[in-house]
Amino acid sequence: MPVAQLAAASTLLHRTIRNRRGELLGRVADLVMDVPHGSIAYALVAGHGPCREPDKLFVIPWSSFTIPAGEDSTFILDLEPEVFEHGPGLSAETSLAAAG
Repeated sequence: MPVAQLAAASTLLHRTIRNRRGELLGRVADLVMDVPHGSIAYALVAGHGPCREPDKLFVIPWSSFTIPAGEDSTFILDLEPEVFEHGPGLSAETSLAAAG
């Protein structure tokens, strides 16, 4: 079954993100649009794990994600879970203007 090439942005929110080993990394909390080009630039990812800080978001380039064929609820990201536990992230209150 081919992967859909078009999707409503709302259907991409809250999708599960796993690495290639199937380890849960987090979920898509929001999307950042490149308005002049009409495309998604980044996903704001809420990390998952026992050590993650609440309301900490990670800005991940949209091009870093893959969608397995036939899958409609999970994205694959080639990262280790520790990135979301110990890596720099944004507070949920931080504005994109201040982060970018």
